[in-house]
Amino acid sequence: MTPRTLQVYSGSLHKTTPYASIFCKQWYQRRVAITAGKTELSQMKNDAAEAEMKLTGESRDAQTLRILENRLDKANIKCVEANHISVTYKKILSTLQDERLEFDNHIEKIQKEIKSKKSEHSEIMAMHKEAERARENARNELTTQDSKLLSNKKEKSTDCDSALIPLL
Repeated sequence: MTPRTLQVYSGSLHKTTPYASIFCKQWYQRRVAITAGKTELSQMKNDAAEAEMKLTGESRDAQTLRILENRLDKANIKCVEANHISVTYKKILSTLQDERLEFDNHIEKIQKEIKSKKSEHSEIMAMHKEAERARENARNELTTQDSKLLSNKKEKSTDCDSALIPLL
């Protein structure tokens, strides 16, 4: 029953009763209060359902919050990894800088060693050439001596042969 029907109903039956209009107003006010109470109840049920969803993590806000927390965790992990890599690179850089200081000294030492080896090599090559010349000289001397010896032998043998022939 709507308030309009009630007014018509109450107006036709109780025209003489002064309480009919009061009753109608009270009924209408109660009806509005009941409707407001139902609306408030449904709102409370919705709020309770949302609160329940938030507790179980099913609401949009809770899902968004979880997504943001996951992103934050991933960013923190990446930050920790980046810091670890940075520390590692700093250690490597420090080691390389220390080695660089020693490297210059090491290079100088190796260059001196190369220089001394080159001079030693040139001395050995000079000795080798000298030994080659000495060997050639010795061979030439030997062939000269051999040829002299052969010529002396031939001379002696021809002298001996010529001395032996008249005796016969």
